[in-house]
Amino acid sequence: METRWNYIREKVVCFSVTFNHAIFKVPVLGPFASGAAAGAAMDSLLKRYPDATIRLDRVTDPALRKLSRAELDNRAELAEILLEVALTEPFSVVEGIGRSAQEYLPEHAAAIAERVGCSVGDIVVFEGANFEGDPMWIAFRRHLQTTDRMKAETQALWRRRELEQNGLSGECISVVTLPLVVPSLGV
Repeated sequence: METRWNYIREKVVCFSVTFNHAIFKVPVLGPFASGAAAGAAMDSLLKRYPDATIRLDRVTDPALRKLSRAELDNRAELAEILLEVALTEPFSVVEGIGRSAQEYLPEHAAAIAERVGCSVGDIVVFEGANFEGDPMWIAFRRHLQTTDRMKAETQALWRRRELEQNGLSGECISVVTLPLVVPSLGV
């Protein structure tokens, strides 16, 4: 899908949406070709997450100038996909375990599960990209998956409190709607 991009002095003008919540995590979404498109994304997010702080920003990243229109279109399409995921996917209460530039394989999941003391089926992975666009995999321990927002939030708060009572940081516990895969199943 081709997007109509606006340029001022050969610089692309676009927008992003930043989401902030103590428990729920959504990646920065963008680029959007217009403030209206970014505003519509904000409105949609606020319907599902009414207690979140959501900000619209004009993107000033000089790296965007180097992207072709096709690359900008691809990034805009990815932003729409991530928005749809944030609005429709079930909630997963997760504990961040690690990240790697290499894909997590079933044997990695087994080693991680043994190290953190959980079932190998609880280890899930999100395939994303770093700021340079290179592939990056993030490993999580999934504690719960549900469509019930309040149940997810309660479970995350309970897990955080449990870690903090044991002298550990509870900040590694969050709720995401990322498309997570189970590497132990080879999927």
